Amino acid sequence: MSYTLKRAFLALGNLATVNPAVVGEAIESISKRHNGAVTPEVVVEASKPKTAPLHNYFEWDDSIAGQRYRLDQARYLIRAVVQPMKIDGQEIRTRAFVRVPSPENGVRRETGDYRPIRAVLSNKESRATLLRQALSEHKAWGERYAMLTELHALRHLGEKLLLKYAADD
Repeated sequence: MSYTLKRAFLALGNLATVNPAVVGEAIESISKRHNGAVTPEVVVEASKPKTAPLHNYFEWDDSIAGQRYRLDQARYLIRAVVQPMKIDGQEIRTRAFVRVPSPENGVRRETGDYRPIRAVLSNKESRATLLRQALSEHKAWGERYAMLTELHALRHLGEKLLLKYAADD
């Protein structure tokens, strides 16, 4: 089978050293040894031996990995906070804090500021950035589930909105 990796792998910081065939084949091999399923725990366990094909894709120094894990936990906590908001007369529950790229930090990355959703929505520039980000995520979601023909209408609607709001810039 032929494997490629998505640009999202950039978040791990070592895309240049990644061999998609090695990663894809290793994960496929691991899944075959586990009844066709794979979990992150199984991948980490299979990658512990220094001779394992995926070993060098992991940080094995616990002092570094521990700090990264705590940062992931902090991100999870920030994203877990929800609050009620009235939108068009209906009460919804939404994340209280969102990460929106600002002109200072440019592109979205693993680090960045989370801002209160109310402040983002009340600022024209931040709101427009959040909308573009949402539409971009919708596009990625549509690509992820492109094989489900039942969702094509929703995908095309998102594409139309993305074009409309991109033209407004």
